[in-house]
Amino acid sequence: MQRLLPITPGVGIDADKLLVIADALAAEKVQQLVLREPWLVGDQLYEVARVMRRRLPGLILHARSAGAVEAAKSLGLAVHLRDGEPPPEDVLWGQSCHSVAGAQAAIAAGASYVTLSPAFRSESKPNDDRPTLGVRALGLAQRQLSVPVFALGGVGPVETVSLGAAGVFGVAMIHAIFGSSLSSRAIRERCRMVLLALHYHPHDRESDPID
Repeated sequence: MQRLLPITPGVGIDADKLLVIADALAAEKVQQLVLREPWLVGDQLYEVARVMRRRLPGLILHARSAGAVEAAKSLGLAVHLRDGEPPPEDVLWGQSCHSVAGAQAAIAAGASYVTLSPAFRSESKPNDDRPTLGVRALGLAQRQLSVPVFALGGVGPVETVSLGAAGVFGVAMIHAIFGSSLSSRAIRERCRMVLLALHYHPHDRESDPID
C-alpha cells in the first residue's frame, strides 16, 4: 500500500466530481482512495467504481454503501469497514479502529490494514471529545501491529512528519485533502504537501552544512 490514504468526505459528491478527484489524485501518482459516499449504492456504485478504478487501481469501497462488498468482489477491489463491523468473505478489507486492542482484533480476523483514530483534534469535528491518541501512542501501536497503520483525524502535513519519524506507516486524510475546495488544482496542491511531508526526514537537516 501507499502511505497516503485519502478518504472522500461522504457529503454527496456527484459522480462527475468523483472522477475529477480520481484524476487529480492519479496526476500526483496517488493510486488509492477510500470511496465513502453512502448515496452510491448497487449498480450505480459499481459503475462509478469501475470507472474510477481505471485511474486508481488501489480504490477501496466503504462498506457504508449498500452493495459495496459485492461490487468490490466483482471489480477486484478492497472494502473498508467501520469499527466493529464483521469481516466480509473472499475480499481484501481494512477497518477503522479506535484502540490497539480493536486493531489487534481486526487483524486477527483478517484485516490487511487499519486506521487508528482520533490521532489529533480535528477542526472538522469540533464536538468530538474523544481522547486523542497522539504521536507516541501511534508509533507504539505500529510497532505492536503486523499490518500498515494509518493515523486518522486532525492529520495535516506537520503531523505527518512527526508520525513518520515515530514509525507510523501512513496517514489517512479527509479534510486535509478534500477540505474547502474540490477543484483539481486544490486537491493536487494538498496532495503534494502531504507527499513531501511523508518523505521528509528531520535528521537530514541536522547534517546540512552551515552557510
